[in-house]
Amino acid sequence: MLKPTTTLSPTQPQQNPPLPDGTNGESQRTDKYGQSITGDVLVSGAVTASTVMGDGTGMYFNLVHLQEQSADPSDPPEGMSVIWQSDGTGAGDDGDIKIKITAGGSTKTGTLIDFSGI
Repeated sequence: MLKPTTTLSPTQPQQNPPLPDGTNGESQRTDKYGQSITGDVLVSGAVTASTVMGDGTGMYFNLVHLQEQSADPSDPPEGMSVIWQSDGTGAGDDGDIKIKITAGGSTKTGTLIDFSGI
C-alpha cells in the first residue's frame, strides 16, 4: 500500500516519494506514450493497488472510487484517455460516468454510464 506523503505548503519545494522501483523519481522517466511518470502526482489517503509496475506500464486496482467533477477535464494527450463522474455542470448529467479520448489528432467525449438509465 502506498501511503500519503506530508502535505507541503506552496513555499516548500515538492519532494518526490520513493517509487515502486526504489528510485526517488529525480531522473526523467516516461511511460510508453512519452508522458512523464514522475511529479504531478497527488495522492489523498491510502492507495491500495493489487499490482504496481515500476516502469509506468500499469497500476492495477480492485476498486476505483470517483468523485463527481464540476468541470470537464482538459483534453488528454494523443493516445490517452480520462474518465470522470459528472455533476451535470459540464458534459453529461449528474451521475453520468464520462470518458474523453484523444486519437488520430482529435478528441471525443462519450458517456460510459448514463446514470438516469440505470
